[in-house]
Amino acid sequence: MIAHYLTIAFRNLRKYRTQSIISIVGLTVGFVCFALATLWIHYEMTYDAAREGADRTYLLYHRPNNGLDFRTKAVYKMASVLRSEYPEVEAACAAIVNKVTLTTDEGATFETNSIDTDSTFIDMFGSVRLLAGNLDFLSLTDHMALTEEAALALFGTTDVVGKTVKSGAREYTVCAVLSNQPRHSNLYFGCWMPPATYVRESWSALAYTIYVRLHRDADLAAFTAKMHDYMPPEEARFNRKVLENYQLMPLTAYHYSEYNTGVVIDIRYLKLFSAVSALIILCALLNYLSLFVVRMRSRMREGELRRVCGSSRGDLFVLFVTEYLWVLLIAGLLGMAVIEWTLPEFRRLSGVSGGIYGESLLYFAGLLLLSVLFLLPFAWRTRRPTIGRHKHLLSKVSIWLQLVVSVLFIFCVGVLMKQIHYVKTTDIGWERRNTAVIWGLRLNDDTAEALNAYVAATPYIREYMTDSNPLFPLYGGIIMTINNWEGKSESDDASPVATVMHGGPDMPRFYGLKLTEGEWIDNNDPTQVVVNQTMVEAMNMAHPVGKKISLHGNDQRHTIVGVVKDFHTEHPTAPVNPMVILHPKGMNLDIPDYGVSSVLKGLYIIKYEPGTWHILRAEVDSILSRDVEYSPRMLVNVEEAYNESLRSEELLLKFLSLAALTCILTAAFGIFSLVSLSCQQRCKEIAIRKVNGARIASILALFAREYLLMLVLATVVTFPVGYVLMKRWLQSYVEQTPISWWLYAVIFTGTAAVVALCIGWRVWQAARSNPAETIKTE
Repeated sequence: MIAHYLTIAFRNLRKYRTQSIISIVGLTVGFVCFALATLWIHYEMTYDAAREGADRTYLLYHRPNNGLDFRTKAVYKMASVLRSEYPEVEAACAAIVNKVTLTTDEGATFETNSIDTDSTFIDMFGSVRLLAGNLDFLSLTDHMALTEEAALALFGTTDVVGKTVKSGAREYTVCAVLSNQPRHSNLYFGCWMPPATYVRESWSALAYTIYVRLHRDADLAAFTAKMHDYMPPEEARFNRKVLENYQLMPLTAYHYSEYNTGVVIDIRYLKLFSAVSALIILCALLNYLSLFVVRMRSRMREGELRRVCGSSRGDLFVLFVTEYLWVLLIAGLLGMAVIEWTLPEFRRLSGVSGGIYGESLLYFAGLLLLSVLFLLPFAWRTRRPTIGRHKHLLSKVSIWLQLVVSVLFIFCVGVLMKQIHYVKTTDIGWERRNTAVIWGLRLNDDTAEALNAYVAATPYIREYMTDSNPLFPLYGGIIMTINNWEGKSESDDASPVATVMHGGPDMPRFYGLKLTEGEWIDNNDPTQVVVNQTMVEAMNMAHPVGKKISLHGNDQRHTIVGVVKDFHTEHPTAPVNPMVILHPKGMNLDIPDYGVSSVLKGLYIIKYEPGTWHILRAEVDSILSRDVEYSPRMLVNVEEAYNESLRSEELLLKFLSLAALTCILTAAFGIFSLVSLSCQQRCKEIAIRKVNGARIASILALFAREYLLMLVLATVVTFPVGYVLMKRWLQSYVEQTPISWWLYAVIFTGTAAVVALCIGWRVWQAARSNPAETIKTE
């Protein structure tokens, strides 16, 4: 019996091949997108979840203050303070994780993460086991430890104790082999590097991430309040509560949080894409269901004949469900094939590891269950005819819903495209086009001389600066709390957190910065500073020019000589930070032992001739590659780096464009299929209208009014909903594109044209048929 049902199902699939193919494509695309997006979300939200005590482990992050935050960087000493001063803390450690490239004398290379931490990391996380060697890497600056994975990748064996490895210009002796670390972790590493001693001794060096595990009975809110009041003795003269602006974030939440700048795509976009994929499935399912129900009703005579021949209602139900599930099973098989085909690229993009087919099959089982539940009320009512104006209600509702979803997607994609174009081309307060940054710390004399000669003589470089920090990526700026300034009242508790950076005399002309009042820094006076408008507002200064400001402590050492118009140095979703720009030698007035000016050594900010970037990159890289002491090697195209910061938006745009295209095709072919069925069912009506003198245009208008009315009703719902959704999304950007009136007009006109084409072709064929032949065959 089942074989008979499968044969009938296959014949009907062939008979309605166009509708079946469209349904299969829509369901396949929706299923693949939904499965992969949901898998990605689950993977992102379970980072470090397998670690012991993960549910009560946190990391410190800086609370935004005047639009600025420290991300997750803190002072190394904070971990010791938390362990010793607070009984609520079970364990705490400080760690830095960076990407490195390890090389051997034989030329083998391995890209991995390095970690700089101390033995408290082992005590806290317990995932590190010493397999060979000793722990000298915890104290010696020229020793390191490798994991099994790194040792095998570099040497092909784990017997590597005593061998040497290079990272950049430095050479290390391998003194230990450690167990492999879980990759599904924010703390994955392939090598353990020596400690960064110089940043472990200062309360000003924000370099480490602090991890804290609380006791099970600890009160998180009470502990956070106590932590905010801590003031180290050496900072008492500055009245600095070093933990005042820090909060605790669950360890498992960090990876997908806004503080993780290394994330490929914002998890909010993944959730949105997952919801969009579910809507695609719903649209394709409704389209297929409506077509299937229409076909079921047209087969009432077949059903009655089968019942006369002994079939029960249950047999008919199994027949219809078998036919219905055929398309779903084919879509599922194709979906699995597409997942297998795209899996390598998906893993590269998302980093998802492990098996994914178990969860994918679970999602597909859910889709089958949902589909059968949708069909049940219609399959059990096959004997009851639907009459009157409600006869085609399901088909009309299905078309209307598909139009709603399609127009909504088109609208959202349109606004998204407009916003991405806007942030790529709008004025962010400075000129970023045809600009590059060369960072060459620790260049040897020969390479430095060659680079200087090249930059000074090459015709591709129009001008350059060596005495200023680059604005994007912002490199060498220091985060400081500004506690004191001229005119600050005793009742004013505000302490703006500002980015302090260097700016030479050519900086405003080079970048096109605009002063709103005052003048730029005098090259002969290192005590002068320029502040931005946000900094002026944060200090509540009415007339800032001429007033003094203290950058560190209570001594007022710098004079404000100008106010620069706000400009962006981060992703366009980030507000403009309070900023202080000072003379290249101005920092040493406040922190003589910090050595901040050293960040300008080997630094060039250049403007190059349009169209010469590839030549410039090759020649500069060739010069720098001669220097074995060169570390890190960095040549950045500023505009490319800025566009890279929009990668999440670019990926979301691609995903939504695919979703919108799928929905449009599903809706268009759904309309075409339903119009075709409607023409078949109403062919006698069309013939009689023609006999009574109706013209082809009037018959076309009869069908067009019906479907264009549904489009109007769809846009009445879609445009307000889309406006609210996209307006909320745009609010995450400081620079926002306007949602123009023409966008609505273009979307409505384009969708109406697609609907008209779908209707016109099929109705035109039906209207041109011979009415006499139609009536006789009917």
